[in-house]
Amino acid sequence: MPERFYFQSSVQIVLKSTLKQDQEKEDIMSVHCPKVNFESDAVSKLTMQGFIQYFWRELGFLSHTRKFPAPVGVGSQSESYQVFLIEWPTKQDWISVGGKVLFDMLYILTQLGFVLEESAALEQDTRNHVEQGEYLYLVTQGGLIVTWAIFDYLRQDSDLILYLSGVMVAPRYQGKGISSALIRTALGESKAKYLAARTQNPVMYESILKACGNVFPNPDVATPADVIEVGEFVAKNRLHMSNYDLKSMLSKSVYGACLYGKPPASVNEPLNSWFTSCVNQADGDAMLVVARV
Repeated sequence: MPERFYFQSSVQIVLKSTLKQDQEKEDIMSVHCPKVNFESDAVSKLTMQGFIQYFWRELGFLSHTRKFPAPVGVGSQSESYQVFLIEWPTKQDWISVGGKVLFDMLYILTQLGFVLEESAALEQDTRNHVEQGEYLYLVTQGGLIVTWAIFDYLRQDSDLILYLSGVMVAPRYQGKGISSALIRTALGESKAKYLAARTQNPVMYESILKACGNVFPNPDVATPADVIEVGEFVAKNRLHMSNYDLKSMLSKSVYGACLYGKPPASVNEPLNSWFTSCVNQADGDAMLVVARV
C-alpha cells in the first residue's frame, strides 16, 4: 500500500521560492497568500529546507492522501520529484487553514501557467476545478508544488473513462514531460479504458499523445466508432456541450475567447499547425480529445 501522508499548509516563504523566477508576480503572492504569523520561534529559526519540511509535516491538511514514486521519465534523479494524490477532498478540507493555503498555491500556479493577472473570474474558475474534482494530483520538487492536475472518473456502461479536468505546470518546469508522466500515473492508478480532456491548447494534446499514443481526433487516422461514442458521452454527460460536433470532436466558441494571456503553441510545428487549423483559440473553440489506453 502507498504510504499515507498528511498535507500541510504553506506560508509566504514557500510561495516566494516558487515564484523567484517570476519577480513581477510578487504582488500576486502578497495579495493571495493568507496572512500567517511567521514571527514565532518555531518558524523563524527554520532554514528554507527546514521550513519546507515543516510545511509538509507539521500543520496537517488531509488524511486521505497518498504518495507515489517519482514519475518515470521526468527530470533527473537529483531533481527529486514526488507525486501526491488527494482522493475525494471535501468542502470541509478546502475551508480549513491548510486547504485555503493550498488553494492559494494552486491559484498562483494557474495565473503563471495561463499567463494571466489575478481576477475574480479566474479565481472562481480555479476554485470550481479544484473543489469539484474527485482526484487532485500534486507534483512537488524539493518540497515545492510545481504541478497540479484534477481528474474525475466517468463510467459508460462497463467502460471506465478518466476525465482530465485541468492541469497546470509552473512555467520553468514546462517542457520536462511532467504532464505526460502525471497522466500515465493517473491512468495506472485508475485502470481506465479511455482518457478524455477538453482543451484549446496544442501542448496539452501533445502531452496526451505522448502519454497514451492512440489519441483522437487525429490528422492521419479516422476516428473509430467507439471513440466517437465516448466523445459524445463525455460531451453530453460531463461537459453538457450543446454545440459539440461528433465528427470533428470540436466545440465552437465554447469558451467565448482564448483562455490564455498568451496563446499556447507546441514546438512540434506540424502538430501545432494542424491543431490551430482546427481550433480557433481567439474565438474560444475547444477540442474534445479522447485517447484509448
